[in-house]
Amino acid sequence: MKPNPILRFVPRALAVAALCLAAPAFANPELMGTWRMDLERSEAMQGGLKIDNTYTLEAQGDDVKVRRTFYQGGQSTGVDWTFVTDGKPHEIPGLREPRLARTKWKKQKLNVSYTLSIDTPRGEFNLDVTETWLLNKAGELEIRYFTRTPRGPQNRVEIYVREPGSAER
Repeated sequence: MKPNPILRFVPRALAVAALCLAAPAFANPELMGTWRMDLERSEAMQGGLKIDNTYTLEAQGDDVKVRRTFYQGGQSTGVDWTFVTDGKPHEIPGLREPRLARTKWKKQKLNVSYTLSIDTPRGEFNLDVTETWLLNKAGELEIRYFTRTPRGPQNRVEIYVREPGSAER
């Protein structure tokens, strides 16, 4: 009895399928570079606050090294971190305090989710935040924020334009 020639391809096909499922999504190289916030087109943070800042993004394999620089009164200050994109919790800095964020690539978008604890005169409550970092149709960095609050969901968008001389890396 002759072996079926199709069966010899089955182990190879299964191996290829397993590799495809196990392979991580790769960093979007078009997001890499330095981006300055477009203050006129970006939505204010809660309390009407807009923070003039830049993000410098650099790929480190599938992870993203981030430098955020804040500008105020002719001075600048920066903070560095790495988005580890394995979907597990990793500490990143925050405006108030560090937070545990889960980050992963989904297609060409970087998804970051975390919970913020807010202490108010009415008590402490949590905000569940999901950030989606993507390149929009105009070729700009767009960060979309979806926040679940006790008062209901909130959406906000920040737009960043590529700094002159900042090429994709």
